[in-house]
Amino acid sequence: MGVLTFGLVIAGGKSWAGAAVGYAMEEFGAMAASNIAITYAVDVYRPIAGETIAIVFAIHNVIACLISTYITQWFQSQALRRAYGELVAALYIELWAYGEHYAYVLGYFETKCELMLDEEFVKKTHKDE
Repeated sequence: MGVLTFGLVIAGGKSWAGAAVGYAMEEFGAMAASNIAITYAVDVYRPIAGETIAIVFAIHNVIACLISTYITQWFQSQALRRAYGELVAALYIELWAYGEHYAYVLGYFETKCELMLDEEFVKKTHKDE
């Protein structure tokens, strides 16, 4: 919602206050999602927390780098209103199409982590050592 609000206010040349509210909504969502991912990684995957945090930060920074590199060209080739509409549509379609898969993958890794924490499983798999 923040992406759409910011884009429509900027495209319409409206007040800076509307753009600030839209940008604040957008950034709150982005930062909250990143913090939730890090907290989830540390809580669920405690034995490999360092690796999971590194992966979360790497993905976060790659996405930020790609967006900052190519978004200017995208906005220059199209009107702001259309570009922001396409961005919101792409985010919606991704979650609609792959949301169930993402939930399945998270459940799979959660099960694997539970096995890693199970002492009997560890004893069975590492009894030769």
